[in-house]
Amino acid sequence: MDRKPSEIIQEFLQLLDESHEHFNEACSLIEAENSKTLVYTHLLEDCEDDELYEFAYKWRAALRERRRQCDRKALYENIHRFAISEQNKPVLKRLKGLLKEQTTTEEYLEIPYEEREYKKGATEK
Repeated sequence: MDRKPSEIIQEFLQLLDESHEHFNEACSLIEAENSKTLVYTHLLEDCEDDELYEFAYKWRAALRERRRQCDRKALYENIHRFAISEQNKPVLKRLKGLLKEQTTTEEYLEIPYEEREYKKGATEK
């Protein structure tokens, strides 16, 4: 069976929550690597010739990891900004309310038709 609408809404809200962690962690790792650049430059100046290749190889690996983190930051940046925007807070609150309503409706619809209890609607008195 396909996913329920409530599952899709829940996954979207979860994505918004997780985007903060991914974005902030990537930013921290990028900053840490950026701060090492000056240190690596000084180490490169003092590096012995026979250690130069190994040093360059390690530095390149660190730069590639930095690039992966930059890509990760870019991947989650728009979602993160959307989720923290004051303009979107009412939308997120309404989505959470929608999730509760949708879950209640789905639970009701999972009851076989014959076993459902009829409750008078607002129009009948």
